Amino acid sequence: MRIWYDHEPTQIGKHIFGRCQEPDWTTDAQISCGAPNLLLLEPEIVDHKSKHLADDFKIVASIYPIHHPNNIQYTYRTPPLWPELTRLNTNCVKRNQNAIIAVMGNKYRHRRNILNSRIQEAIDNQLQLDLFGTPSWSITQYQGAIPPNQKRKYLQQYKYCYCPENSFYPNYITEKLPEAILAGCIPIVDHIQDTTRYPYFPWKFICTSIEQTKQINYDDYIQTVIECQDEIIEKHSASYMLDEIEQAAAVYT
Repeated sequence: MRIWYDHEPTQIGKHIFGRCQEPDWTTDAQISCGAPNLLLLEPEIVDHKSKHLADDFKIVASIYPIHHPNNIQYTYRTPPLWPELTRLNTNCVKRNQNAIIAVMGNKYRHRRNILNSRIQEAIDNQLQLDLFGTPSWSITQYQGAIPPNQKRKYLQQYKYCYCPENSFYPNYITEKLPEAILAGCIPIVDHIQDTTRYPYFPWKFICTSIEQTKQINYDDYIQTVIECQDEIIEKHSASYMLDEIEQAAAVYT
């Protein structure tokens, strides 16, 4: 399947990608790329352009519905932009026992109030929140950008990870949660998704507040991650996501 998507050019197995970046929402550019289909990895950012997508692309795949006659929704994703997930390193040392890591770029200004509440929550529990990502934040908790392909190295240094999703759309789960789990971090999320949709996640160890993390036995958590990690890696691989999209797209071909 030849598709465009909203990140860097790449190829995953038989799936070939070209870059689709504004203002290149044109039929001419689409034809030159040879890609009649579009995969939106961050549809919340580009959905305001959706009125143009029907003219330019035959099929548009996104993680939640957008306005397009042939819109495919896919369930799982670990975008091809990032390295594939790998198994837990049980030998890594959690140097930062009294800090929470969060990796989120300053793309979503409407999330600032939520971030502020998490920072205050950390302070109330005698913890600090270390914020990484791009674009940068103008707050004291911001520690800078993480170098390419170094995210797992940073995550592994922390016992806790705040995993804010880009959208509150039901069952929207990106790479943040599985990356944190496979780095041995106890995840803190804004809300719990439908556990029947993602039954392989260790939900009883996934917290919605810092207070809940105090009730977790870390050794039990790691043992549970070891038991479920292979299924997490399979279901959140780029190839799994792309095969799911291709199968759904068959109805339009």
